Amino acid sequence: MTQASILLALGLVIVAEGLFYLFAPGEARRMLASAAALPDGAVRLLGLAVVAIGAAALAALALE
Repeated sequence: MTQASILLALGLVIVAEGLFYLFAPGEARRMLASAAALPDGAVRLLGLAVVAIGAAALAALALE
């Protein structure tokens, strides 16, 4: 995996997130408020799950 590939992936994630805020700002605010109400342990568990999924995706790409 090259540096260009990593930057491309990061750019796609940022664009996708930006589109969510652009087209559904009310829903984005509700989601952020819901996340703020979660206990720290739940947020950490969610973060761990997202990191694991991302790492698995990167590993799968690296095996190509």
